[in-house]
Order: sequence, then structure tokens, then C-alpha cells
Amino acid sequence: RLVDSPLQVTMWSKRVRAVDFTVGYEVRSVGAPPDSKPAVIAETQLAAVQIEEQRLQRLSDAQREYLQRWTR
Repeated sequence: RLVDSPLQVTMWSKRVRAVDFTVGYEVRSVGAPPDSKPAVIAETQLAAVQIEEQRLQRLSDAQREYLQRWTR
């Protein structure tokens, strides 16, 4: 059962591609066992954008390596 607050949000990289990546989330009450069923499971897809030119921008090798460290 989820208690309104405080919450514990676990985040990780689900997918890392050339210009975008997907972040996964699990939400539990603080103190809930890590292997307990999460109250919420979600994901967000994000893209790197060159704002001045209004176009997608490839992730650098360093950015991809950083995100891949958090892949689950």
C-alpha cells in the first residue's frame, strides 16, 4: 500500500539510442522493501535537441556511456 508521502522513486535507463533515451521509474513508500510491488511504474522517453537549430542532436559517446551505467 502506498502512503502519500514521503515517496521513494527508483529511476534507471531502459533504452539508450543515438538521439534519445528512455527513463524507467518505480514509486514506493519510503521504507518499503525494494522487492515489494511498486505502486506506480512509468517511463519517459527523452530526446537530445539542438535548440538554436530546432533539430535532434546525437548523444555524445560520454552521454551514452553515462546513461548506460544506469541500465537495468
